[in-house]
Amino acid sequence: MKVFIAGATGLLGKRVAKLLVEQGYEVAGLARSDANRELLRALGAEARFGSLFDKQQMIEATQGCDAILHLATKIPGKARTKPRDWLENDRIRTEGADALADAAIHHKMKLYLQQSILFIYGNQQGRALDSHSPIPVQQPYFLQSAVAMEDIVNEKARNSGLPAITLRFASFYGAESGQTRGMVSAIRKGKFPIVGKGDYFYNLIHLDDAASAVAFAVNNYESLPHRVVNVSDFHPSPFAEVVEHVASITESRKPGHIPVWLARLLLGREMAGILAASYQNRLNAMPGWKPEYASYREGFAQVVAALDAV
Repeated sequence: MKVFIAGATGLLGKRVAKLLVEQGYEVAGLARSDANRELLRALGAEARFGSLFDKQQMIEATQGCDAILHLATKIPGKARTKPRDWLENDRIRTEGADALADAAIHHKMKLYLQQSILFIYGNQQGRALDSHSPIPVQQPYFLQSAVAMEDIVNEKARNSGLPAITLRFASFYGAESGQTRGMVSAIRKGKFPIVGKGDYFYNLIHLDDAASAVAFAVNNYESLPHRVVNVSDFHPSPFAEVVEHVASITESRKPGHIPVWLARLLLGREMAGILAASYQNRLNAMPGWKPEYASYREGFAQVVAALDAV
């Protein structure tokens, strides 16, 4: 089986490519720069060229493949953003999904896998949820394209036979993640305040576990047809508890708190709101798969050890 990965050189994609190659799959990845082409070759994958926004080029780039994994993203790196900062990520989600899904339909592929996010559930006031929980109609500007992306995939699954699986992921973390490194560094410096009481639930998944979940879905696609699956470590914990634990294992002082109004001023109302959205993803809907890092305690122990070893 040959698998094509869009986003194959990203934090998640390169882990998935490595795992699939190790499991005996042929892997092709989308790469436009020399550095990314070299990275794919080092992973044992084939580098293919094309624009994610050009449907015909995606049909040509995915020729000979049996599955497409859409793992591409372009998340802005700054804390406070405006809609224009998300335009490329919006296009990747929507135009990219449209082009790749049509390529999968054109080639009559066995699997189309779409990466999505739990954030689209919004604030559930701490309630437990599953993949059937309703998605709010009103979404922050930076999540509207994620919902539109899922709508594109679902429409093609219903009307064109797209063999789609959508994985809605919790927040990624790992030693290679710039956001995680920034968080740990700020906690060590005493500059990572908790918004409000910090009693809202934080749903997480280590990058290595996210990759193993994707590989599991590829290996078991026949038992997961046309499914939306929520993926996390299934151990949601209050945000304050997570931050205070990282402070403890890095021997940093206990983090302080800032009022919600100040977080809205610093991050913007919508971003501050979604980061404090509270829900619990506890149900593992992929029997046979479980995360290696069962909670943030095991995961951040690995992260801190990896960062200290550098």
